[in-house]
Amino acid sequence: MTNILNGLRKIANVTAPGWSFILYAILGGALGVLAWGSERTPVMAVLLPAIVLTAPSRLAAFAAALAYHLCVVRFVPEYVSHWFNNPAYGLAAWNVIGLVSALVWAVFWTRSTKPWVVGLFAGLAFVVALLPPWAVVMPGHPIVGWGFILQGWAWFGIALGVAVTAFVCAGIRSLSGSTRQAMAAWAGIALVAALLLVTSFKQERLSGQIVGDMYAFSTGWGDPPSNDEETIERIEKAGTLINAVASSPGGAGRLLVLPETAIGKFDPTFAAVLNAEIGAQVKATGQAVVLGTEIGSPDGFNENLALLIRPDGTNDYAKQRQPPLLSMWAPWRKGHFPADWSSSNILQISEGVRARVMFCYEEYIPALHLLNEAYDDHNLVIVMANGWAAANLTASDVQAAHSEGMARLFGRRYLRAENYQPSIALLRRAAIARNHP
Repeated sequence: MTNILNGLRKIANVTAPGWSFILYAILGGALGVLAWGSERTPVMAVLLPAIVLTAPSRLAAFAAALAYHLCVVRFVPEYVSHWFNNPAYGLAAWNVIGLVSALVWAVFWTRSTKPWVVGLFAGLAFVVALLPPWAVVMPGHPIVGWGFILQGWAWFGIALGVAVTAFVCAGIRSLSGSTRQAMAAWAGIALVAALLLVTSFKQERLSGQIVGDMYAFSTGWGDPPSNDEETIERIEKAGTLINAVASSPGGAGRLLVLPETAIGKFDPTFAAVLNAEIGAQVKATGQAVVLGTEIGSPDGFNENLALLIRPDGTNDYAKQRQPPLLSMWAPWRKGHFPADWSSSNILQISEGVRARVMFCYEEYIPALHLLNEAYDDHNLVIVMANGWAAANLTASDVQAAHSEGMARLFGRRYLRAENYQPSIALLRRAAIARNHP
């Protein structure tokens, strides 16, 4: 027993950076894989600060955070490679996400053993990680896990999450002076982790497909249109889909949501086709439609929009506030999509239904969700995504969990529509049928 304790002491000792780096990288990576994926909720993500900020060294803390964030988005190399048709871009994007995300946690690591200092730094790390610039490239923030645990607790839930994080981190560090106490603390973490893991599989994920008389429909239309002919075909597909949904059992509801860039890049010359294929269907069914499109501006920029078409013939739109980096947000490139966190993403769907619209990459950014909760009156969350570059459901499920967790935290109704490759769309429909018969 003495030899075992001495071995554990050596592994955890700050003077053995090689051991602690490896151990904490394994712990962080395991947490990233277990917390985030399909068929489960990310409640285990709340353990990240306890693992990272109570590490025996800053290097070990960095290793844990790096491995965690890389494993949360373990699909990025393949996803980005498909998007750009360049494997080097995929690996580069993945590594940048991991390094930048890990940095904020390492910065707030402290060597102090004073509980109040450790608790303060843990709370600061939690909050600062929600803010730019970290927020723009940080997947898997613990606040999302708290959203699944403290559903409907809103701002008080965030405050409680920060307080519990600070208290737990301070408590673990205060026990680190004794090997036996440290082992007891980690045994407690292991027990909590096991309980959270079981909970994650027991807790039901929302399909995001139906809320009362409002529907979201995910498509298997694959790559976005690349020319005018394909764009017109998409508009026609959308019109056919609207009619099919309205003609299905249950009929037309109050709202139908289609995915991001559902009809590709819109040009004013397509207005007649849009009115004939979609406007006429909306008027006939009495069901408002929100669908994604892109438009170009005279100054050379592009905008990613959610277009609302109401049965009375009026239209409105919401803008994407943070396009994905490099693929859309690229100021050095002609036709890039600018970021503007102050632009409006609120749509008045009908009387009594006011929605905030989140676009794909924005799902990963809790700060954008919180801005709406702080400043905008709304009672519905609409998420529009484009997952045509995804090779499996993991990317979609991890991304969707971020929006779902934030919606649950504030007790919001939640609709989500995504466009996939045809084969992945079949897997998605099978998963929904299996989990929501």
